[in-house]
Amino acid sequence: MIVDSIAISDFDVFSKIDRDLNKKNNSLSEFLRWAPELSTFHQIIQTRNPAKKAVVAEVLHQQYADIPGAHAALPQITKLKLANTYTVCTAHQPCLFGGPLFVISKAISTIKLARQIQDQHPE
Repeated sequence: MIVDSIAISDFDVFSKIDRDLNKKNNSLSEFLRWAPELSTFHQIIQTRNPAKKAVVAEVLHQQYADIPGAHAALPQITKLKLANTYTVCTAHQPCLFGGPLFVISKAISTIKLARQIQDQHPE
């Protein structure tokens, strides 16, 4: 299989900040706590705040409690309180480059990132 990729920095439709992040431009380092690289997730995971995790889990439990069919999600939400659990969050722009298709692509990319992090940090 032939695989090729095109860097975000090659597209002028993205903002300068997005292109600089993609190129890992040092001019943004003062604004970033961690470099946007897979290797930094060990440091990120170490900064987990158990109190905040408990609040997130409780709020999600409350929000999902009355949703029909959401009972399967509740045990997963409870796992957020565990010491060895972390979350991967993302944002999306629903109208950017194709609307709903972009949302699906972003979700798939986020799941892939979460799996890569889990492979590197199974603890």
